[in-house]
Amino acid sequence: MKRWIVMGFFILLFVVGCNSAMRDDAKSTALNADMPNTVKLANGELVYNLSGNWRAATKSSCGKTFDGTIAITQEGNLIVGSLQSGSYPVDNYDMIRGTLKGADIAEIKFNTRAGFIASDAEILNSGTVIDISTGLPTDNIRWDTTLTKEK
Repeated sequence: MKRWIVMGFFILLFVVGCNSAMRDDAKSTALNADMPNTVKLANGELVYNLSGNWRAATKSSCGKTFDGTIAITQEGNLIVGSLQSGSYPVDNYDMIRGTLKGADIAEIKFNTRAGFIASDAEILNSGTVIDISTGLPTDNIRWDTTLTKEK
């Protein structure tokens, strides 16, 4: 019996370790000038070049889903994403406004029916995936959006 408990413990450690290693690989932490998808700012800082078309998929906590194409334009460390096509129920086509800091998004706002809402975001997979989590505290509604860069 003790042997099974010890084996179960080691299997659990292995699974947790593998999952942690895989998540760490997806999250980018350091940029270098040799990377093709970076841009050097006037102050010498490197940030991801997020310009281009991104496939967007959003799920809300109330069960609704939206998708579309968002074109991100970038000037220095400032990004704006505009809806090109899709089913997002917003009044204007601007969907994302944000500021980059190194390999991270320092600040981002996502457009919802309630207007632009401050959100949490993470750049993953060497700048080819962006996960955005938006919550509307007054209604307890949450939107989880994944942007995947189109080739």
